[in-house]
Amino acid sequence: EEWPMHPWPELTRRIELDNRGLEPPEPWLRILTALKHLGDGEYILAHNDREPMFLYPRLDEMGYVYRAELQEDGSCLIAIRKPHGGETRP
Repeated sequence: EEWPMHPWPELTRRIELDNRGLEPPEPWLRILTALKHLGDGEYILAHNDREPMFLYPRLDEMGYVYRAELQEDGSCLIAIRKPHGGETRP
């Protein structure tokens, strides 16, 4: 399955996490674990059953940049990467 979200074409590697069907807090924990191993030039793209509203404040605290897109079926794709310089989430 191709996930149609490519927010940062300059990044060379995407780590995909299919979190659909998992009960909370498992999707959140999988994302946080993957962030610990995120290298330069990489970003995470997670597909969740719902928008991860409780994850956003944690990502903000940790300084990550993210983009989320709600899908027609109610699921949510969220892309997360390390910030470049002083960049923050729009």
